[in-house]
Amino acid sequence: MDMELFCEEVVKCIRNMVDENVSVDVNKVCKNNGISLYGIVIRYGNEQCSPNIYMEGYLQKYQTEQVSLDEIAGEILSKREKLELEKLEPVSDLRWDNIKDKVFCRLVNREMNAERLVNIPHMEYLDLVVTCRLLHYNDNVGIASSEISYNELEVIGVTEEELFEQATQNTERLFPAEFKPLVSVMEKMMREKDVSDELIKEVLDFEDLGDKINMYILSNKMGINGAATMLYTDMLKNIATQLKTESLYLLPSSVHEWMILPEWDDVGYLKEMVADANRTAVAEIDLLSYHVYRYDRNTDMVEIAA
Repeated sequence: MDMELFCEEVVKCIRNMVDENVSVDVNKVCKNNGISLYGIVIRYGNEQCSPNIYMEGYLQKYQTEQVSLDEIAGEILSKREKLELEKLEPVSDLRWDNIKDKVFCRLVNREMNAERLVNIPHMEYLDLVVTCRLLHYNDNVGIASSEISYNELEVIGVTEEELFEQATQNTERLFPAEFKPLVSVMEKMMREKDVSDELIKEVLDFEDLGDKINMYILSNKMGINGAATMLYTDMLKNIATQLKTESLYLLPSSVHEWMILPEWDDVGYLKEMVADANRTAVAEIDLLSYHVYRYDRNTDMVEIAA
């Protein structure tokens, strides 16, 4: 069963479970890097704004775990009830004074989003672009946000420059940066997976891993859309000062984080690392770039190194 047919069948099941005043529809959404995702939107009464509940994970569950369509429909209804809908408001009803503290920046690939960027305010940064989003809520589970288009910007009633100035300030406040050694990140991931202390020690002590891997992770504390942290005020300069180096190499892990290391002789090898990670470990929707970037502390500038 393909995604479109799956969604239609689930919608039928949901409609059998809710009252007549509840609308249930399939919504195809264009996301980052031109990826389209299917969602189901459930609206109660006269609600003007309701979240998309994306279906990719549910289709996989249906195909691999022999879960019935009715069970999937029930799960979606349960998820819908748990969402904090009171925080979701249609942009057309919002005034700048109400939302100016909720706009933030995201860093994405320019070429892979070329079609969408026609309708979206953006600032170019090397082969990347900065876009703006409106934060609806932010909690320990995740965030809900929506992209701001030119049409919505006109409704909000500010200039593109005002939008980006405010969003730039907000991003650092809403999503504080986090800079950690790769080894500590590896240890945290293993502990979250309940790996034994003995095995963790064995892995991290392998050939003095902490000394061999002079790499660091830059993201925000949520680990969501953390690539934008490289644009924070004096962020790269402070990192270079901390590491006592004149230059940094930035490897794009995804739209969520950077891998950073000080001086490196073989930039071609780093580019191969990025390409391999993008091919094997990064979802297409999260891909940021195939390039390696170099920050020069003397000029306080970033360039494409390879």
